[in-house]
Amino acid sequence: VSAPPLGYVRDAEQRLVPGDPVDCEVVRFIFQAYVESTLSRADICHLLNAQGISPLRTARTWGATAIASILNDVRYAGAIRLGSWARENCH
Repeated sequence: VSAPPLGYVRDAEQRLVPGDPVDCEVVRFIFQAYVESTLSRADICHLLNAQGISPLRTARTWGATAIASILNDVRYAGAIRLGSWARENCH
């Protein structure tokens, strides 16, 4: 079982469920900033770092790669993937 993405935790059945509300807001901000504005991944990093928002796990500052990882993670769309196998509507 892989680590849950930012904003999620695993319940007793190992399903992804929303976690820390602050982390959930960070994820919402990332998606909204990227989709609804002209902000680049680097711009989003600068905003998060300037606001003192803690990054993923062990990193000290946000980087464009971390933002891209979140934006490209199919689990935020309710899907899971294992190799070439995929399933949607998983949460």
